[in-house]
Parts: sequence; structure tokens; C-alpha cells
Amino acid sequence: MSAIFSFGERLDGYAVPVLNERAVRAAAGIVFFFAIVSFMNAWLVGNSQFTWMFAVAFLIDFTIRTRGGRQLGTCRRGAGLYRCGRRLDPPCGSQ
Repeated sequence: MSAIFSFGERLDGYAVPVLNERAVRAAAGIVFFFAIVSFMNAWLVGNSQFTWMFAVAFLIDFTIRTRGGRQLGTCRRGAGLYRCGRRLDPPCGSQ
């Protein structure tokens, strides 16, 4: 598989590349919060300028996360900071 379509990072003990699920969920929650704030602002105040800015920021962030890889992904640096140096949790069902 080419580097463009690759994802995750290789860790000892895992046969496939893995993602830090907690960091991904934290980043999704942060993005969801700003989406709700921007849409509520557009609906209640009638000003959709913040929604347009959020949409552009989301597209830039999404492009960086999907095309930039592990080095540029904001999920790795932003939401995953609290896990510095710790191994990922084992997959469900493994002992």
C-alpha cells in the first residue's frame, strides 16, 4: 500500500498499524463542540460567519490529518498529549 493511503503507527506486539483511539475520540469531541457552537450561533443570532470560518478550519484540519500523516496530524500532538510515552491499550478481547 502506498504512503498516501497508510494510517496509524507500527508498534511492537501488533500485526497491523494502530491508532490511538482515545486521542481520536478526544479530537472528534473538540471538533464537535466547535461545530455545535458555530451552528447554534448561526441559528440563534442569525450570523453564519462563524459557521463559514469553522467549515474552512475543519476542511484544513481534516486534510492535514488525512494527508499529513503522523508527523503533521493535530490529533497526535493536540488531544494525545496526556498520553506522552505510554503504550496504547491492548485491543479488546486480548489478554
